[in-house]
This record gives sequence, C-alpha cells and structure tokens, in this order.
Amino acid sequence: MNDILARAAKALEENDIVQAGDILEYELPDSLDSLVPFLNEIKEKIKGTKDSG
Repeated sequence: MNDILARAAKALEENDIVQAGDILEYELPDSLDSLVPFLNEIKEKIKGTKDSG
C-alpha cells in the first residue's frame, strides 16, 4: 500500500491529476480491501476484550 500512496503522491507533485486519480480509483481500493480480514480480526479481539472486562 505504501507504494500505491507514494506513486499517487508523486503523480500529484507532477500535477498529473489523471494518473493520481487512476491510482486512487483503481489501485487503492483493492489494497484497502485486502486489509478487511485483518481489521475484522482486530475488531473481534477488541470486542472479546470488552466483553470479558
């Protein structure tokens, strides 16, 4: 994900709005979607901690 954000930042620095938009629209969502299972696991662990405490 760092690579995607770095490329988007570079495109913005170069005033390439189209490239930055493409990266944010097409590449970033896939990367974020891959985090969902990990985030759900964290959420369940936090929820379990609250229920037992």
